[in-house]
Formats: sequence, structure tokens, C-alpha cells
Amino acid sequence: MNKSKPRGPQTQHTGVYRIDAIKDAAESLSINISDVVASALASDVEYRIHQVIEEAARFMRHGRRTTLT
Repeated sequence: MNKSKPRGPQTQHTGVYRIDAIKDAAESLSINISDVVASALASDVEYRIHQVIEEAARFMRHGRRTTLT
């Protein structure tokens, strides 16, 4: 008796960064990209920012700092 309700249009969501945000940034630069490309870029942006934060935290620990600014 599990009836699934029809849902409205769904946007794909990859992690923290939405595809719409990536597409908006590309359109502001007059670049048209597909949803697949936007999805790949969103996951890459998330990965790169994660790398930057990890390296910043490493420098913070090595410098004996307690606040990451």
C-alpha cells in the first residue's frame, strides 16, 4: 500500500554545490554548459575546496595555531 507521490522537477545535487550555481557562474561568463558538465564541475569544485581546507588546517597545526582564518 505504498503509493509514491508524483514529485515536481528535481535538480541534481552533488554534495554541497548545486548544479544550478555552477550553471549560473558559467552563464555569467557567457559559457553554456550541460547538466552533465555542471555536475562534474560541481563535484570537482567540492573536491578542490576540500583539499585547500585540509592543507590550511595542516599549516595551522604546524604553526601551532588554534584558529583557522
